[in-house]
Amino acid sequence: MGAGYSLTNENRVHFVNGSGYYALASKATAPATSDTAAATLTIPGELGFNTYYQYMIKSFNLGLYTGYDYEKLNTFNTHEIVNGTKIKNIENNIHYATVGATKGFTLFDLKMNFKASISQSITSSSTGSGKSLSGYKYILYYTYKPDGRFSFSAFFKHHELEGPTELSINRVGLSVGISIF
Repeated sequence: MGAGYSLTNENRVHFVNGSGYYALASKATAPATSDTAAATLTIPGELGFNTYYQYMIKSFNLGLYTGYDYEKLNTFNTHEIVNGTKIKNIENNIHYATVGATKGFTLFDLKMNFKASISQSITSSSTGSGKSLSGYKYILYYTYKPDGRFSFSAFFKHHELEGPTELSINRVGLSVGISIF
C-alpha cells in the first residue's frame, strides 16, 4: 500500500514530491536438508518513504530531482547458515541520497510519464548483524494516466548491496492509483 504527494508553486516549476509505502510479505519456508530441519519465518512488513525537490524544465517536459529515501527491508542471515546457525530475519534500515529525472510525454493521445532514479546509501543499520548493508539502488517507473482520476503504473527496482553478504534484489510491481485532490 502506498501514497504520494506533490506540492508546487504557481508557475509549476518548483516541486516538492514524496511518497511512502508499506509492503507485507507472506511467510517464507526453508525446506529441510540432510543437515537441517525445515524452518518457517514470519517476515515483518517493509516500509519506505522519500521526499524530493524537483525542478521542471517546461520546454522539454522534463523534471530533474534530488532528495532523500529511506527503506526498512528484510534480509536473512545467509552468511551464518553454512555454520549451522538457524535462519533468521535481519531488519535493515537504509538511508539514501537520490538523483533522478522524470519525463512526461504523449503517444497516440495517451498521457504517459517515465521516471528513473539512482540512490546511494549514506548511512544504514541492521539488527542481528555486526555489519550493516550499503550500496545503491535504481528504479525505473512508468505511468499511464487516462482521462480522469486513475493512473496505472509499473516499476522495476534493483538493489546492489554489501554487508555481511553481497546482495542483489530485483523487484517488479504494478499499481493502480487515484488522485484525490
